[in-house]
Amino acid sequence: MIDFHGVILADEVAAQLADVSQRMHAAATDSDAPEVRVLVCGPPGVGKTAVMRALAEDARFTGIHAGAREVRAHYIGQSAVRLRGLFEKARSMAPALLTFDAFEHLFPKRGGSLDDFSDETVVELLMALDGIGRGGRGPAVCIAGEVVDLDRIDPAVLARIPLRIQLPSPDDECRKEILRRALVRHKVSLGANAEETLNQWTIRLRGSTGRDIEYFVRHEAEDAAAPTRDGNHLPADATPSDLVGDVRTQEPHADEALTSPGAPLPEPIDTAGESLDALGLTEPLLTQVRQSARLLRERERFREHHIALPAMLLFVGETQLALRCVRAFAADAKLPLRVVSGQIAVQSEQVHPDWLHSLLQAAIAAGPCVVAITDVEHVVPKHDASYFERVEVMVRPWTAVRRHLDAQRSASTYVPLVFTTSNVEAIDEGTRCRVVLSFELPPAAIA
Repeated sequence: MIDFHGVILADEVAAQLADVSQRMHAAATDSDAPEVRVLVCGPPGVGKTAVMRALAEDARFTGIHAGAREVRAHYIGQSAVRLRGLFEKARSMAPALLTFDAFEHLFPKRGGSLDDFSDETVVELLMALDGIGRGGRGPAVCIAGEVVDLDRIDPAVLARIPLRIQLPSPDDECRKEILRRALVRHKVSLGANAEETLNQWTIRLRGSTGRDIEYFVRHEAEDAAAPTRDGNHLPADATPSDLVGDVRTQEPHADEALTSPGAPLPEPIDTAGESLDALGLTEPLLTQVRQSARLLRERERFREHHIALPAMLLFVGETQLALRCVRAFAADAKLPLRVVSGQIAVQSEQVHPDWLHSLLQAAIAAGPCVVAITDVEHVVPKHDASYFERVEVMVRPWTAVRRHLDAQRSASTYVPLVFTTSNVEAIDEGTRCRVVLSFELPPAAIA
C-alpha cells in the first residue's frame, strides 16, 4: 500500500503511476521524448479522477479535466471546435495533462451512433494525437482518459493510446486505510473499541469502491456511531446493508414515492397527441432528440447490432418547458412515461432514503418505460454545505442512479432515466458525467 499524493493505492498500481509520471517528466524536459498517452480503467467510484489529479501533481504538470459538457455540442462541427480549443488551452498551459472523463462516451466506436457528433470528436482527437495541423510537436501535452468499458472506444483511438492502468477496487489493506482516513476526515468516532470496529467494517466492506466507503462513512457510519431514534446504538458489526435497511420492491406514486417505499408505482402519464414537431425546437436540436427517441423506439433492433442505447438523458430548461419535451420524447419513443417531482425530495420531512432505488426496481418489474425525474438538481445536488444537512436523502438516490446505469448494460428490461433541470451546474458532477445525451432548451428555441 502506498500513499500517492493523498490517494491510497496498491503497490503495483502506484509503481505504474510512478513510471508514467517519469515519462511525463521526460516529455516535458526532452523534446525527443514522446508525449504520454494513458487510459486509466476501472469501475465507477474507484478514484480514477483523483488518481489523474495526483499524477499531474507528481509530474508537476498542469491538470485540465474535461467531460461531456466541455466537449459535446448540439450543432454539427461545434464538438470538434470545443475539443480543438481544449488542446489549444492545454498547449498554452504546458506542460499539461489533459484528462477526459467518461472517455468511452466521448470517443465511441464510429458507425455505432445515429448522428455525426461522436464521429466528429473521434476524428478531431485522432488528428490531435497525430499532431496534424499544429506544425510539429510543440509544448508537452499528455493525454489521459478515465474509462469504464474499453470495448466501447473507437479502435483507432485505442491504437494511439498504448498505456493502460487498471484501477481495481481497494484490497483489504487499502480499504482499511481509506476507511480510517474517511473516519478522521468526517470526525466520526467509533467509541472504545474503535480498532475492532474498524477491522470488522473493513471486512464487511469488501468489494466496495473508495466512493462507496466515503459515502458509508459520511452517512451510514455516522448513524451507526450516534444513538438511533429509540436511544440504542447499532452494533459494531453493522454492515452497509444493515444500515440501509429493508429495500422494498414495491414503490412510489408521486408524493408517496418519497415517503412510503411500499406505495404503488406511479401510473404512466397520458402522452397521446404529444408531438416533438409541435414544440418548435430548432432543427439541429429536434433532429438529435428525434434520433434519441428512435433508439428507444427500435431498441431491440439496435441491441441486436450491439449499438449502445442511451440509459440517462437530461433536458435543461424551465421546468414546465422541459417536461413538455419529455412527454413528447416518450410519445415519440412509444414508451410509457412515469414522472416523479424531484422538488419533493427537499420539501418533505418524511423522505424515505431508498425511494429512487425502490422506484427503479418497481419500474423494471412493470416492464419497459421511461422514468422521468423533474428538477433533478434537488435529488442529486452538487456537494456543498446544504447537501450534508440532508445527506442521507441525497446520497442514496445518487447510488441508485449509478447502480441502475450499470445494470442497464445487460438488463433485459429497458428503463432509461430522463432528468430535467433548470440549473445544470447545481447537479452532482458524478451524475452529470454519466449523462449520455444532454438537450439544452433555451426559451428562444420554442415557438
